[in-house]
Amino acid sequence: MTDIPDDEKVHFAVVVDGDVAYTEIVWARAENMVAALMSNPKIIPVPNELRGLVGEGWTFDGTKFVAPEVQQ
Repeated sequence: MTDIPDDEKVHFAVVVDGDVAYTEIVWARAENMVAALMSNPKIIPVPNELRGLVGEGWTFDGTKFVAPEVQQ
């Protein structure tokens, strides 16, 4: 991200139990990503069998990922 001006970067810290565990810099123009990170998200590991499948439109019911219903 060195080619992006500092005023176009949004800095985030991932905080676990009060401790900074990780930091991330996101380009401000990636509006969906910035909005998602600013909404206090939960980070859920995707099971191996769903890697590459889970994406926008999916939901998480607290125990498992649920695919969007296919409209016919």
